[in-house]
Order: sequence, then structure tokens, then C-alpha cells
Amino acid sequence: MTEAAIEPKLIAGAREEMRAAVRDLKSIRYRLLGVKESIPPAAQETSPGDLDGDPDVETEIRTVIANGIQNCLDPLIDDFGTAAEYQPARHGSR
Repeated sequence: MTEAAIEPKLIAGAREEMRAAVRDLKSIRYRLLGVKESIPPAAQETSPGDLDGDPDVETEIRTVIANGIQNCLDPLIDDFGTAAEYQPARHGSR
């Protein structure tokens, strides 16, 4: 096989792996959301006056999960999905 014949297969395989990673990451996201929701909000989360000092365990876990999903996991899922479907713009035929 020539290099040109192999490339589309490699790209197709890479795209499918990226799609599989998106599915896995979404599963992890839902699992973490389940953990977060299984822990009731502590008084520290519901009373602004209680936010001074170190957070309690419940608040720390819920906050880390929420921030991790919003700031890391969701953007990673979006980026992987975009990359898996990426098609360069075609510039006129030559």
C-alpha cells in the first residue's frame, strides 16, 4: 500500500478513537455528577457567612467536582469532539 492509501485509514481510526474518548469522558462526567449530587450541600455552601476558613469535606468535594467538570472536562470533551469531526476548508480546485 502506498502512503496515500494508508493515511485515510489512519485518520479514520484516529477519528474513531477520539469519538470513543468523548464517550468515555462523558461517562466519567456523569459519574462525577452523580457523586456530587449524592452529597447534600453543607451549611458552608448555603450560608455565605460560613465561607470563611477552610471548607468542610462536603463543600470541598462538591466544589472540586463542579470546577473540574466546568473548567477541564467539558472543554476537553468539546475539543476532542471538534477534532474528531474536523475538516479543513477546501481552497478551490487546482
